[in-house]
Amino acid sequence: MNEDLLTAKRLLSGDEGAWRRFIAEFRAPCYTLAKRYRCHKHFEDFYSDLIFSLIRKDLKRYKGERPLGEFVMRRFSNIVSTYMHKAKRRDTVLIFEEHALEPSASVICEEEEIYTLLVTARAELKGDERKLLEDYYFRNRTLDELAEKRGVHATTIMRRLKKILGKLEARIEGR
Repeated sequence: MNEDLLTAKRLLSGDEGAWRRFIAEFRAPCYTLAKRYRCHKHFEDFYSDLIFSLIRKDLKRYKGERPLGEFVMRRFSNIVSTYMHKAKRRDTVLIFEEHALEPSASVICEEEEIYTLLVTARAELKGDERKLLEDYYFRNRTLDELAEKRGVHATTIMRRLKKILGKLEARIEGR
């Protein structure tokens, strides 16, 4: 049995010394990765999430096919990526919420011009197009949910979304 698999078994059995060594060994590389993603201010939360996910389920799935360090770093990267994706979505939702379309909310965007383009492009969409875009991208509704609600097939919803995005893209690129 290789060393990494033995370490994983010790961690799963609750070996306190193994956990101390593990936490010390991976803290610096994980911090470096968080810093690369420019979200190191949340590092402690990410690292705690990593440890808890390893305890709950991830170490049980480790079979020793690749180095434990690679396995751990990939899991940490997934945790950070998920956070970044959700944070990006939350920020975008602010732009599209009705109360955020007030002039005082323009501080959400780094540049006034981008804010104006987004608001203008959004305003130029028909009501049902705007609602569909917001429901799918900013309220996390699935294609199936949207299709069922509108009485059409999910493929139709996907085509409509692509068409709407094309309109937005053309409007923004045309400035």
